Amino acid sequence: QDLSSQYGQDGSQEKLFGKAFETIPVTAYVTLEPCCHYGKTPPCAASLKVANVDRVVVGFRDPNPRVDGGGVKLLEDAGVRVDLLLNSEVGQDVSSSCSELVECFVKRITPQDREKGDYSHVNGAMRSALRSLANRKKADGSLAELEWPTKSGKLQKADIEENLENAIDSLSLNPTWLESVDSKLWQDEIVLIRLNNAVA
Repeated sequence: QDLSSQYGQDGSQEKLFGKAFETIPVTAYVTLEPCCHYGKTPPCAASLKVANVDRVVVGFRDPNPRVDGGGVKLLEDAGVRVDLLLNSEVGQDVSSSCSELVECFVKRITPQDREKGDYSHVNGAMRSALRSLANRKKADGSLAELEWPTKSGKLQKADIEENLENAIDSLSLNPTWLESVDSKLWQDEIVLIRLNNAVA
């Protein structure tokens, strides 16, 4: 069982990190502000607290509205010293490098005006233009392509026939692969994802 799966289970914080650094002083250096909300895994900031980390150095503050300083506050309220590199003259260059590392994430997570899942602004002319652009890129060999990851879940034909949307929602996707998709989309805007391996 991989670590990310273990981390998503009940009681995982205590099991994986409980008082891990109780007897030694530890500073954690993180590229992005630790999150403070529950999703598929517990909050990273809470895990750092459970592990008895003394100090956290944050390279870039998370603009996600669900975090946006909340991770720093959670740690500070727990008595953990937090240093934001952007606030120090020496750390500004490092903070700039950290911002470059999370650039695609920041673009994706920054609030947009449109409702999530609302694609009503994409009209027929836009779809046609995108198809034409994709076809041109494919013809000249410049279309970015990604294969469905072998370590991710697969769709069962019976589930697809019963309810495709539920089948897709239940898929377990490799986080590293999702990051590569994210990065490709921001770099190339159009990406061909080959789904040959997606159906069992």
